[in-house]
Amino acid sequence: MQLQNRLEALLEEAHIKLSMLVSDLLGVSACRMLRAIAAGETDPAAIAALGTARLHATPEQLCDALGASTDLHPVYRRLLTMTLAELDVIGSHMRQLDEELAALLRVHQDAVQRLAAVPGLGVDSAQQIIAEVGPTASTFPTAKHLASWVGACPGHDESAVSTTVTAPRAATAKCVACSIRAPMPR
Repeated sequence: MQLQNRLEALLEEAHIKLSMLVSDLLGVSACRMLRAIAAGETDPAAIAALGTARLHATPEQLCDALGASTDLHPVYRRLLTMTLAELDVIGSHMRQLDEELAALLRVHQDAVQRLAAVPGLGVDSAQQIIAEVGPTASTFPTAKHLASWVGACPGHDESAVSTTVTAPRAATAKCVACSIRAPMPR
């Protein structure tokens, strides 16, 4: 997130308004265009042509947003190159960590496959869940305890005067991250 913010600030300083037209500044189309700018491309039309058809912006809008690339100072190109290299390093580290996680979870491959069979969960989500709660969830005495830890249980506060039912609490941050990556069942 910090890298994306720095990249966006750099582009704003260089008067390249690409972030206004793409939904993901670190997406495939935007990265292709940014790499072309960093490599020295000065023609906004050629840079805009690197975007995929899935972009909502028209080629004319992209050319307008990329207009400052025609006379971009070499310092900005160098800074953009360095930022993109940093992005590549982070991506490489993430792939290495994913491989290490998969290697560590190979001993629990059976549990990963069973959990991945749940509609809406894939292998990545199953690995994340098993990494958090263990292959048998033996840390939790009952399924209710696990559901409570995840944050899926509503509250039931009782006192001598009243009983209040509250919404489920915010889920554990790690489980939220996993559920965000998991596709929604259809």
